[in-house]
Amino acid sequence: MKRTLLCISALLMLISCGDDEERLKMRRDIANLQEQIYQIERSQKEMSDKVNGALAEIDAKMADRKAQADQREQVANLREGVSQLEARLADLEAKSARTGGVSSAVTAPSSSGSETPPTVANADLEIQFNTSYGDFTRGKYELAAYGFEELLNNFPNSPFTEQCHYYLGRCYFELKKWQQANQHFDSVVSGFPTGSYLKPAMLYQGQCYYFMNSHSRAVSRLQELVSKFPDSQEANLARTFLKKAGYEK
Repeated sequence: MKRTLLCISALLMLISCGDDEERLKMRRDIANLQEQIYQIERSQKEMSDKVNGALAEIDAKMADRKAQADQREQVANLREGVSQLEARLADLEAKSARTGGVSSAVTAPSSSGSETPPTVANADLEIQFNTSYGDFTRGKYELAAYGFEELLNNFPNSPFTEQCHYYLGRCYFELKKWQQANQHFDSVVSGFPTGSYLKPAMLYQGQCYYFMNSHSRAVSRLQELVSKFPDSQEANLARTFLKKAGYEK
């Protein structure tokens, strides 16, 4: 009986020892798993930080490129404005030189003793032109176009013919009437090849061709402008337009 009890006690002790070892092993396994989870979470955080940093860098670069593009567009717009002012200044200087010895409505006797019909003074024509030009600068393009057309129809050979064609082109350009705008810009280019408005007329005519889907003519006209006047502001604007349209790198 005593031997039996001793055997049973020994067996229980062995079972107890086996359970303790199993528990220790399980605890070690759990600790190892917890360490692996910690390492994985740490790696995920490091990877997330790297991804966020890369995204922030990309966003910064994109914002910088957008700012540069906006600045280039602003510079292009300023150059166009300066070009228009220079053309206007050249026009005023030319008119000042022309009107230095011009008198107002004059009647002169003919050799037969009769009088010639009175002529309209340049000063009166200038008033008509400036009235339409004022409408143009205020954005009243239809009203301005009417005035310029009237001046051209009534006085087709006046000192303001070139300016009228150019600003008529500008009026129709702003009204997105590309065909009519193109016709007047072409009148400037073909009729006044040495005039003050040649370069801006070529620039706008090239854009008219583009908006009329005559892309080959647009490229040809703008490249001609760049070739003939490479250092001009209009040439720079032409290059910018060609790049935006995908015709130059």
